[in-house]
Amino acid sequence: MSFKFILPALFALLATPSMTAAGQSPHDDFGGATALNRAEWFKAEDYPESALYNERQGTVYVAFDILPDGRASGCTVARTSGHADLDRHACRLIQNRARFRPATDTAGNAVPAKGKTRFVYALS
Repeated sequence: MSFKFILPALFALLATPSMTAAGQSPHDDFGGATALNRAEWFKAEDYPESALYNERQGTVYVAFDILPDGRASGCTVARTSGHADLDRHACRLIQNRARFRPATDTAGNAVPAKGKTRFVYALS
């Protein structure tokens, strides 16, 4: 058995993956909408397996639409992490998990908004 295959696998087992959100920071803008379930967007156990195995880390900045029903849609990568798997993963998470109290117009009706945030993928 070759060491070049054993060492990355061993590192993957020993590394502690983490994914964090920026919290309410200058990187977050939800266009008048309010994030409802932010703690559910990112979980360490969701770290992409291929990225974990290949020790990939990075920060992904994403932009997305917030629909009047509070769901995120149309996610695009505004600034790449440099790793396509991390970038795809961030958009998949935001579209599948993020929920918002939608922005409203002056009459109190839910309206679409634009959102942006970042995902930080790190191994420690």
